[in-house]
Amino acid sequence: MKRVLATLLFVLLFAGTFGCLNSTFGLKTFEDCEAPGVSDTEKIECYHLAAMSAAYAGDKTQAVLGCYAAMYEIDPMHEEKKDDLWKRAQIEKNNCLYDVAKIAKDSAICDGIADSDLGWAIQGAATTKDLCKSQVERLEQNNLENYQEHGLCALVLIFPLLLVAIAVRTGIIPEIRP
Repeated sequence: MKRVLATLLFVLLFAGTFGCLNSTFGLKTFEDCEAPGVSDTEKIECYHLAAMSAAYAGDKTQAVLGCYAAMYEIDPMHEEKKDDLWKRAQIEKNNCLYDVAKIAKDSAICDGIADSDLGWAIQGAATTKDLCKSQVERLEQNNLENYQEHGLCALVLIFPLLLVAIAVRTGIIPEIRP
């Protein structure tokens, strides 16, 4: 029973700590995408990941530019031929803008989502834009700054510590001495 309680307290403390900290975990940089030997297929995904990293770091402009780079930094031959890689680049750009808009909590970014210029492809940009905007608006309502501003973050961090202190004081968890 003591082990279960100790584990539960640790999990609460761990989850509370990571839920309240705004850490940026760099996935990729734009330099990674421009390195020699990176194929066009890898570039498309790399720019998407780098744009998400920039969005997490708070650089919305760079993030949006990264999304467009996923489409325009590949070999221009793909655009001329309208081949499968060009189709993938267009889809990835839209997915990237969708992700960046949610990370940045900026519904204006959703306006960059556009239908394919290939004519025959499934045209769903209007639906995707609407979905993107509605999700971003919901995220804005559940804003982390509001969470921290109202003192809830302090409760999430302090409450588990208080429980651990009580558990140690009552002997449920033994004291750790050096």
